[in-house]
Amino acid sequence: MYNSLFYIWVPSIFVFIAIWRSISLFKQSKINEGLYAFTLIGLVPWSLISAFRHMFLPGQIIKGQNPFFEFEAGGTSLAIAIASIYTLFFPNPYQYFIIFLIYLLYLIFAILAWLLYNKNTKLINIIRFISIILVMVYFVQIAHKNIYTDY
Repeated sequence: MYNSLFYIWVPSIFVFIAIWRSISLFKQSKINEGLYAFTLIGLVPWSLISAFRHMFLPGQIIKGQNPFFEFEAGGTSLAIAIASIYTLFFPNPYQYFIIFLIYLLYLIFAILAWLLYNKNTKLINIIRFISIILVMVYFVQIAHKNIYTDY
């Protein structure tokens, strides 16, 4: 229960707050501030918690799985977190776009791997994956538009 609470619900709450805050800034035509808010409040906590979960608590995705897959997923999440933190210190529309795009592609391939190799796939897990993929599609699109309006 505590694993579920911390590793699934807490990051989800952060992402929900980040989406709400970002959209409110987008409505005020503060695109850079919205991208910054989403990265700070949503993407960094989500990717750091994912990195920790995958790297130090193997067996959380697929029971009995070789920990290589999860350690690799944790490394990818950690790389996204580090790149995101760097971007927070040196904000740039290109960096937001690239980080969001890379994370989107990672999530797409993660759901494909989940569907192909996990025999115990639950509908709720697929819905969670698809929801965060849709969120990332939205932010990739916003970041891409911002490249052309900011410079």
